[in-house]
Amino acid sequence: MSDPKPVEIVMPPELAEFGEIVRKTDKTDPKTEDVRALRSYLEEHPEVWRVFGDLAEFAYKRLVDASAGDQVVLGESLKVGRLAMRQDLGYEQATALERLLLDQVALCWLRLHYVEFHHTAASNGEAPPTLKDHWERKLSATQRRYLRACETLARVRRLNLPSLQINVADRQVNVAGGQ
Repeated sequence: MSDPKPVEIVMPPELAEFGEIVRKTDKTDPKTEDVRALRSYLEEHPEVWRVFGDLAEFAYKRLVDASAGDQVVLGESLKVGRLAMRQDLGYEQATALERLLLDQVALCWLRLHYVEFHHTAASNGEAPPTLKDHWERKLSATQRRYLRACETLARVRRLNLPSLQINVADRQVNVAGGQ
């Protein structure tokens, strides 16, 4: 596998102030006051962390890039397919915990089929036995992860955990979800 492409982040216009803070802190040795300003901004706007800090989203995008390569149709199809999968599984109505698990299921699904593709290519070709064995072990591991993610989601949904709301220092925090 080649080096991954850098993840492109597009800053919405309403985050211009945040963009300026990021510009000042996204370097080797940022000023202490700039780091404090960044932390303060993120504490005041907790929803913004996803712009730069949602590693689950970055992992999915990186895996899409690795899977699609230069095939734009495949890459865009995988992105739209993830959204469709989320919708089919009730992402918008899900609790916060279920959403985390749904993201994991989608990531494991994509990884499973990425590995399945390479496993099939190695099995059908004149690949050396060590390469075939490598993809066989990788396939077994990704199948276990995918099934575990699906089972965990099913278990959590079966528990039907209530949404919990806690007020800490005048800030509302939804602990187990939020419908």
